Amino acid sequence: MFDTFKTQNVIDALQVNASKVAFIQDNHLVEAIRQIETGGFPNNKNEEYKYCNIEFIIRKHFQKPLQQFETINALEIEKYKIANAINIIVINGVYQEAYSDVKNEPKIQASTLDTIQSKSIINSIIETQNDFLVALNNLFCTTGLYLEVEENSTISKPIYIISLVNTKGAAILNYRNVINVKSHAKVSIIEQFHVISDDVCFLNYTSEKNISESSNFEGYTLQNDKWNFYTVNTQAVNVAKNCNYNYFTFSAKAALIRNNHTVNLCGQNSKIDLNGLFIAQNGQLIDNHTKIAHLEPHCESSELYKGILKDKSVGVFNGKIYVKKDAQKTNAYQSSKNILLDDTAEINVKPQLEIYADDVKCSHGTSTGKLDESALYYLKARGIGETEAKKMLLHAFTNNALNAIKNSNIQQQISNSLLEFI
Repeated sequence: MFDTFKTQNVIDALQVNASKVAFIQDNHLVEAIRQIETGGFPNNKNEEYKYCNIEFIIRKHFQKPLQQFETINALEIEKYKIANAINIIVINGVYQEAYSDVKNEPKIQASTLDTIQSKSIINSIIETQNDFLVALNNLFCTTGLYLEVEENSTISKPIYIISLVNTKGAAILNYRNVINVKSHAKVSIIEQFHVISDDVCFLNYTSEKNISESSNFEGYTLQNDKWNFYTVNTQAVNVAKNCNYNYFTFSAKAALIRNNHTVNLCGQNSKIDLNGLFIAQNGQLIDNHTKIAHLEPHCESSELYKGILKDKSVGVFNGKIYVKKDAQKTNAYQSSKNILLDDTAEINVKPQLEIYADDVKCSHGTSTGKLDESALYYLKARGIGETEAKKMLLHAFTNNALNAIKNSNIQQQISNSLLEFI
């Protein structure tokens, strides 16, 4: 039975305004209840959360969450919209049709999860067993967002899913979305969260993405908000045959960021590029866990994560490449590179290969170090100030990661964040 101090008060608070989540199938609800009753928030005794003690955060800030969510006025919403884009607004975990741009986009459908006809797509991709936070999301999630891109469609503008969170007092928000990209479609989707209030908030976010045959998907997660924000971001993706899946995650401001990103290559001749960049400071923790599962032959995957850390911050990268027995002719590469700007920062890297096929090319590499002192001296000797010299070296370090960003506005936004970081 779970520890009453660390779990029961939280569950009681979440249940106050909760009812059965109608769009979650009964078997998943039963499984979620079992996990809640027998488990608890993950802590550093759990190997997958060795450096990311969620239980400690809950004990400290959310043992008795108030669970009060405030409305956001129209003028405030407009401040966060992006020009020349399709804006989809989610407020406190619920899709807002009135503030979104989908009505003028016939090739895109958006709704709350409780209104979609086929509920079977929900929990069809994500691993629901033995994950307490997914179980918590299944039991207490909001009506969220369902987004569908029609087959044979090219969406010329980027889609921005802008999630606004406004709490009064400590709150835990269980938000989820499902994105269904049908065959022969091409789309770019950016997910960005903004915390409006100054009160502490824990976001337990779950996303399932189904990328159908011969589609091109370009995705971004931008995490650069407030220091009172804690988030666990769990994404599960199925990629069908003849697809291209490109995803970039940028993590910066927040007290704690945990990203779980699993991509399943479910069809032949598909290619994925998984890239990430994080900058950590002020004692924060940024933890990236990825898994790329090669389930079919003749697929490629490339993964590059880079981190820059200082000021007692902690970074984690745990990446696994899994190759199934029949997934011959797999080509997979993984790399993690990090720079520590002072002696107080810490990085923990664990690359993993689990290969059951014999005709494959799989490799991984990792490196951690400080700024090149000789290069820094060379620049300073030519009249460049120390701060500017560091900026130049860090820009060079991040250059190939930034080049993976096809959206020029996002590239500029991240470049500006890097400049402010020094």
